Amino acid sequence: MREFERTAILYGPSCTLPSIVPATISPPPTTEPQPNAAICADSQALPIVFLSGGTALTGTSAALMNRGVRVGHILSPFDSGGSSGFLRDAFGIPAIGDVRSRMLTICCHPARAAIVAVLGRRLAIDIDDAIARVTLRTICGELRNGSHAGLPAALALRIADDLDAISAAAPAAQLRFSGASIGNLAIVGGWIRNGRDNLGAVIDSYATSLEAVGALTLSSEANAHLAATLSDGRRIIGQHRFTAKSGAGVGASVDHLAIVDNLVDAQGVEVAATPRALSMIQHAAVVCLPVGSLWSSVLAQLLPNGMSDALCTSSALRVYVPNPGWDPEQGELSVEGCVQRLTDLIATLRPGTTPSACIDIVLLDSAGRYPCGADTARIKAMGITVIETRLGSPVSGVVERVDGGSLADALIELSLRQGRSLAATKPPA
Repeated sequence: MREFERTAILYGPSCTLPSIVPATISPPPTTEPQPNAAICADSQALPIVFLSGGTALTGTSAALMNRGVRVGHILSPFDSGGSSGFLRDAFGIPAIGDVRSRMLTICCHPARAAIVAVLGRRLAIDIDDAIARVTLRTICGELRNGSHAGLPAALALRIADDLDAISAAAPAAQLRFSGASIGNLAIVGGWIRNGRDNLGAVIDSYATSLEAVGALTLSSEANAHLAATLSDGRRIIGQHRFTAKSGAGVGASVDHLAIVDNLVDAQGVEVAATPRALSMIQHAAVVCLPVGSLWSSVLAQLLPNGMSDALCTSSALRVYVPNPGWDPEQGELSVEGCVQRLTDLIATLRPGTTPSACIDIVLLDSAGRYPCGADTARIKAMGITVIETRLGSPVSGVVERVDGGSLADALIELSLRQGRSLAATKPPA
């Protein structure tokens, strides 16, 4: 069991987070994680909530899971590429790839390893689609005949039924199966079997089956997309076309982001946030806007109606953790420039909002190499506290990245020092 010192912290103009991991600390558990009693006296409490759908948070999510901390994850519904993109085109649903990926990350119960193996599998991308469909039928047959050791029979049948449902609902002309994620297919198949309604309930059901350590929700369940205006004036429709994951990038940083209704004529549209996402933000001890692609993984989460209001009115500590390395979406923006973009976006969505009304703390790596600089004086001038602590681990001689365990420990320390009972935190609806 990991223990943390509870010393006073000053939320003043400048402070440094003390060392929070004693040298004698025991290693992370290798069996089912046990909740930290100080953090999770109420097993349903979600002391830390992340607003990010990016893979950059995978290490931190795993570290918090290994420390037995139940965390809320609000994931992006806007990805328009890969397996999620094909499913969106075929069924008119939000993207589920990020929520599926995070769900598998926060499941470490040994008895659920077989489920993670099945849902984490991906069909080969370099095969004919007809062969991919045959492979999918083979997987369903294996699930029905008990070929997956350790997978409960009832759950194996449920996954097979969900996969059969999406196979039957998607003619070859509509959906490409080669390269598809089995987890994505199963979730959408469950949604089809649920009358094509309440995607969140299907996600919850799978998370429960996996005994995921935490809770997950999409920021919106609308079938909408992102449109980015770049620094060179170009407008690009679809997240997959401007994010760094698309390849070498687009040669310019993002200046503005909007939600649009489709990938063709792309008219601006308003979408509602999910009630659960709003509840998570309102009742957290710490709300973290973490490392990740600045626009597509972090700022996009604030665009659904209600999200910026929830962030600004929450009693939680609002913590922004900038990227210590290069992010193509932010381009030449310094850390203070990123903070300004974040707070400007919220002020646009919620006129009259000051920077300190939406961000309390900017958490920096004390040894970070922030390629475009980090002017802490300018950040403090906005009324925002700067905390510097060791967050990174060297990757090369040029840049650093955030170490998942270090960021997890820093956020735990902040949640413990928030000054209110976590046991009284109301669980999200």
